Amino acid sequence: MSFDTVDLLSGNVFQVTWDTGRRCNYDCSYCPAHRHDNFSKHATLEELQNNTDFLFEYIDLYMKHRKFKMANIGFTGGEPTVNPNFIPFVKYLKKEYNEKYRHKWKCGFAITTNGAMSSKMADALMENLGHATVSYHAESDD
Repeated sequence: MSFDTVDLLSGNVFQVTWDTGRRCNYDCSYCPAHRHDNFSKHATLEELQNNTDFLFEYIDLYMKHRKFKMANIGFTGGEPTVNPNFIPFVKYLKKEYNEKYRHKWKCGFAITTNGAMSSKMADALMENLGHATVSYHAESDD
């Protein structure tokens, strides 16, 4: 028996939204206080890697029962790019996917970010992720 879930935004793609932590470099009015702060500890690389292993095992199990074998993992927060472990984490994530799962199902990687980052970080995001949504809110710019 196989089945597919339906995501009204993108069709049959299995969507994962990964909240990487509360730390953020902004304090936007639309974002409630329980969603962001400027003091939470960053997730360690080891914590992120352990969660990656669990997530891929879960997706792999789920995909065994799906007709449409496509997943998308999107990162959000707080602001994912303020974690100094974010790029090493994304590189680990891609390596694990390519080595263990690429032949079984397809996966895209994306981020929602406020865009306040160095050009080095922006280049690293472009090298390692397939899609970025930059959240811009006019309230912060006169």
